[in-house]
Amino acid sequence: MKDKTIIFFDGLCELCSRFVNFVLKRDKNEFFLFTSLQGETAKKYVSSKDIKNLKSIIVFEKGDLFKESRALKIIFKKLYPRISFFMFFIPPFIFNIFYRWIAKRRYNWFGKREQIYQIPQDLKKHFIP
Repeated sequence: MKDKTIIFFDGLCELCSRFVNFVLKRDKNEFFLFTSLQGETAKKYVSSKDIKNLKSIIVFEKGDLFKESRALKIIFKKLYPRISFFMFFIPPFIFNIFYRWIAKRRYNWFGKREQIYQIPQDLKKHFIP
């Protein structure tokens, strides 16, 4: 687990769950582990304020937490190293404005689950509690 990047996501958010599935399908080198912000691991690594707000995917890598555009840049850099440099041309403050705008509307646009994301049996090795 030490060499893995942990992605914390809102387990009730349909958009977030779709994003997790998107990453899982493309993570051929198994860089990532996943856990919901409602899970036990989040309580150890993520501030209670961020858990309560549930407004960002959060990445834990090499002892540091990253949110919003920084989190997405880390994810896409690992998935698409050759083309991810295009993301670095977008200033973080602009990227974050767009990110927050979508995050604020995600439940209305994509829906909110009644239960936390259910892990498919064949993918359990990619998830931590």
